[in-house]
Formats: sequence, C-alpha cells, structure tokens
Amino acid sequence: MWSVSIDSSVDPRLQTFQAVLDPQELCKQVLRSLATQWRSPRSVRIKVLKYHPENRCTVEIQLQSAGGCRSVVGKLYMTDRSDVYQAMTAIVGAGFGPEEAFTIPRPLAYVPEIHLLLHEKVQGPLVKDILLKGTESERAAATKCCARWLARFQMLAPASGPVLSNTDLPGRERSMKHFTRRAPSLADKACLLFERLKAAVPTAEPAETCASHCDYSHHNMILSKTSMVVLDWDNHATADPSFDVAKFIISVKQLALQSLGSIAALDPAIDAFCNAYTEASRFQVAARLPMHKAAVCLKQAQKYAKPGRAGIEKAEAILDEGLRILAEEA
Repeated sequence: MWSVSIDSSVDPRLQTFQAVLDPQELCKQVLRSLATQWRSPRSVRIKVLKYHPENRCTVEIQLQSAGGCRSVVGKLYMTDRSDVYQAMTAIVGAGFGPEEAFTIPRPLAYVPEIHLLLHEKVQGPLVKDILLKGTESERAAATKCCARWLARFQMLAPASGPVLSNTDLPGRERSMKHFTRRAPSLADKACLLFERLKAAVPTAEPAETCASHCDYSHHNMILSKTSMVVLDWDNHATADPSFDVAKFIISVKQLALQSLGSIAALDPAIDAFCNAYTEASRFQVAARLPMHKAAVCLKQAQKYAKPGRAGIEKAEAILDEGLRILAEEA
C-alpha cells in the first residue's frame, strides 16, 4: 500500500510537482534512474522538506523494499537544472566524495522528465546548532572546519555556473526600491550604503575567480565527528573567492543578531574562521572582503525590512554593520 505524506503549501503553478507526488509515477522515474540500487519497492513515502513557490521544492523520498528501507533527497525544479547534478558530480570527482572528511551529498541521478535531482540524504548536527548551543571552543572548532572546507573547495573544485562580477550591482538597485516601499524609514540608510558600496567597487583589485557555492552559510553545513558536508548547490557559480568568505561571515552575524540578541555575539567564532581560512587558502581576499561583506549586508537587510518593529530593527542593525565595514575595514 502506497503511503504519501505532503503538506498543504503546494503551489499548483509548480506543474511537475504533481508528478512527483504521484507514487506510481515517482517509482517509475526513480527506479529507472536507480535500478541497480532499489528493486521491487513495496511502499513509498514522500515528505516535503522545503518549498520555494517560485522555483523549487525539496522532498524526502523513502522507499521500502524487501531489501530494507532507504531514503534519498529529491529536489524538484520548475525548469531544467541538470547543471546542478553535473556540478555536484564534478565536485565529488575533484576530491569531495563520501569517503572524504570534506564532502558534499553524493548525487545519485537526474530525472529530466520531471526536473528531479536525487542525492543521498545526509544526517548530523548543523553548524548552526553548534554555533547556538556549543561552547566557545566548540564554536571556534566548527568555524575553523568551515574555513578549511572552503579553502580546499576553492583550490580543487572545477568552476562552473554563471560568472559573477564585482561590478554587478543591478540587484542592489532593486533593493533600494524594496526599502522605499516596505521600510521607508530605512531608505536613506540603505541608499547611503549602496552609494558607498558603488564607490568601493571600481577601486577593488581584480580577483582570480574560482568555484563558488554562493550560499556558503551555517544552515547549509552538517558537521559530524568524521566529516563536514556542505548542502544545497542550486546557486553554484564562478566568482571571486572572497564572496563565499563574506557570505559565511555575514550569515554568522545574522544568526547572532537573530538568536543571541547582538550582531557581535559570535565574533570570536568568526575570528577563528578568518584566521583558519588565511592559513589554509592560497587566495588573498583581504582587499576585496569588506566590499563583499557590505554587499551581503545590503542584500540580507532587505529580507528583514518588513512592516513591524522587530524586522525593521534587525534590518537597520545589518545596514549599520555594512556601513561600519566600509568605514573601518575597506
């Protein structure tokens, strides 16, 4: 008997999603892709893990057969994203396989008929939880591991995806419109940060590019006693190595602001990350890092800038951090 578990937030505009939720169709597609691994399934259970109405949905697919039970993660896209599967396969081949200490989820298959990426399910503590619940030494150890993973990735992984440029600022223009519409009290401060950021871009040194995760954040990292796994490769690109460094630093500052009440609460862990990255990486990122950190601040402040006191206060704190970075570190 087929068993299907789904939530109620499914957007009917995601047309191929219905095919994945059909157990018969799912089994036909999955078993055709993983024929040597899964045989004669007796039941399937599908659970929605994360849903982005505009472009993708992540599900857990659990198949029960005579040989036992196995779960994999399926990512269903609105459009063809075979590039994600190809990028993950190349990264594994570059030295990030399941037997390595620094790794990614093993890609299993891509089903083009329904735009479905299948990869192994990885379990373990998130770096986010270590930062929130760990001791100072545990936090520092975790962020040092994140730094070493990134340095190794940037050195070994083949670059793929779109090439991001330091001078690419049209998204920041849209941010200005967002602040004016949703948080007018912050519009002047956001514009000031944007103008200072725009002035900083032409003076930044040219960067050697490399493979980039483009969302290198604590919520995409699982750290166990034996390995560190980085999840979610939807945004893979080719970029300035300082971009992923900046993304990680500001994501930790956001976590500190949102969960610990101070944007500086996790700064010792950030310092440990920066020191470990400098020791492990062949790239010199110091000159361009302030610019990228300020740019991430501007983008992330937009997410908090919503009507309501709590969101406005957090958005303002992140904008202030961006301005401080450009004033004191650039």
